[in-house]
Amino acid sequence: MGFEKLIDVLLEFIDLFRFWQVVDQYEEGVVLRLGKYNRTLGPGIHWMLPLALERAMLDTVTVRTTAMSSLDLTTYEDQALRLDCIVRWKIKDIYKVLLETEGVDDVLKDATYATISKVVRAHTWDDIIKPDFSDTLTKEARKRAFRYGVEIEAVEFGDLVRPIHLALLS
Repeated sequence: MGFEKLIDVLLEFIDLFRFWQVVDQYEEGVVLRLGKYNRTLGPGIHWMLPLALERAMLDTVTVRTTAMSSLDLTTYEDQALRLDCIVRWKIKDIYKVLLETEGVDDVLKDATYATISKVVRAHTWDDIIKPDFSDTLTKEARKRAFRYGVEIEAVEFGDLVRPIHLALLS
């Protein structure tokens, strides 16, 4: 075990003298110089100051899909429902995502859950089951998430169910 620690320390020491950063085609990033924002990185090779004077932070900017956990909600006319959503999204502003938010996945979920809840409470069951209702959700969620550097491409229902005991009473 002592030999493995020695190798790790040696690799970290060698890494202090690295003066480049390669950003892959599907990534973007930012450079911090002595802890402050310096510049944004696109794909390619970028020269960096060694000795940890500059540090690159990278993230994937390709389209991602996130399955949201089930939500139990009530419609405008007090109809209970359970829905599962799938959100297709990508990072649009790497600066905002990496330097102005804490955890892009959490920001996405918070923005999407809040939007879904607000929009569902303002509509009836008949509105919600229409095919274009996911477009309404997408537009509202996109507005909310954009301020955090995230672009939502689509919010779609994975499943939409009225609980049986309440559906029978209607």
